[in-house]
Amino acid sequence: MRSFMYIVVKYIAQLALFLYYKRIELLHTDRIPKSGPILFLPNHQNALMDPLVMAAYSKRKPFFLTRSDVFANSILRAFFGFLQMMPIYRMRDGRSKLSNNEAIFKRCSDILLSGKSLVIFPEGNHNIQRRIRPLSKGFTRFLFGSLERDPEFNPALIPVGVNYQQASGFPDSAVLYFGTAVDFQDVLVPDDMQQTILKTKEALFAQLVQLTSHIGDEVHYDEILDRLEGRNTDFTDPIAVNKLIESWQDLPKNPGVKTAFILKAWDIVFSSLNFPMIVLWRLGPKRLVPEIEFTATFRFLYSVVIYPLTYALGFVLLKSLISWEYALAFILGHILHNLLYVKLR
Repeated sequence: MRSFMYIVVKYIAQLALFLYYKRIELLHTDRIPKSGPILFLPNHQNALMDPLVMAAYSKRKPFFLTRSDVFANSILRAFFGFLQMMPIYRMRDGRSKLSNNEAIFKRCSDILLSGKSLVIFPEGNHNIQRRIRPLSKGFTRFLFGSLERDPEFNPALIPVGVNYQQASGFPDSAVLYFGTAVDFQDVLVPDDMQQTILKTKEALFAQLVQLTSHIGDEVHYDEILDRLEGRNTDFTDPIAVNKLIESWQDLPKNPGVKTAFILKAWDIVFSSLNFPMIVLWRLGPKRLVPEIEFTATFRFLYSVVIYPLTYALGFVLLKSLISWEYALAFILGHILHNLLYVKLR
C-alpha cells in the first residue's frame, strides 16, 4: 500500500511540476546503473525544489538527506518522511543535536549496502549563485562506515548538475545533467582515509563544474553574471555557458533586456486573471520566505494548495450564478491560459 501511495504522490508531483515549470529535462540518464547502490551528488541552488525534482523523476526511488529545520512542522515531517527524506543536523541546529546524525549515517549505510540509492548535496548547503562551491567531506563519512561492514562495498558516485534558468523567478526551466559514475573502489586509497576523501572530492568537483554553469571567479562574479544575463543566455545549457564564461571579457556589457510589447501585454493579462492569487502571495507566503533560495519552494507549494482551492470555489460560485457548463468552461479556459503562459512566455 505504501509503495502504491508513493507512486500516486510521485505522479501528482510530476503533474504539479509540469504545470509550474516551462521545461523540465533529465539528460544522460543512461549513465545511471539500473541496479546496485548509487549515491547521487547534485549541486544545490534551489532549496527543496532540487530534491523534489529528483524525487519526482528518478526511476530509482532515492532516499534524501535534507536540512533538519524543514522537519520542524509535524505535517511536513510526515510528508517528507513519506518521500524518503531524512534530516541531517548542523551546528546551527544546536551542538546537542549533532549526535542524532549517528543514527542517520547508520541508516544511510544500510540503504547503500542494501543496493538502494541515496541523494546528498555535497556542497553542504544551498546557494543561488551560479557556481560550484567547495565540496564538504561530510558525505564521505558513511561511505567509510559501509566499507568497514563490507570491504567490497562499491557504490556508484554520480554527480548531477541541476540547472535553472532563473531559480527564484517565474516561469522557470530546470534541466538535470547526470555525470559519469565514479566507482568508490576506484578512488579508494587503502589505509588512507584523507587521500581517499581528497580523490573523491576532486573527481566529483571536476565533473560538477562542467555539468552546471560555473562562475569560479568570485572577484568578478557579479560582472560576469551581468554580461551573461545581458545576452539572454540559456543557463540550462552549461556547456555553452561555461564557454562564454571562459571569454567573458569579450562579452558586451549588459545593455538592459528589453521586453517586447506583446509579452508585456501578456504579463498584464496574466496578472489580471490571477490578481487575487498574486496579491495573496505577496501579502502572505512571499513575506515568510527566509532566504532567496526558498522563493521557488514557497511559490510552488503555495500554488499547489491555492489554485485547486480557488478553482473549486470558483466553480461552485459560478455554477450557482450561471450554470455548471459556463463555470467549467471558465475554469478550464483559465487553466489553459496559465499553462500557455508558463510554457510559452
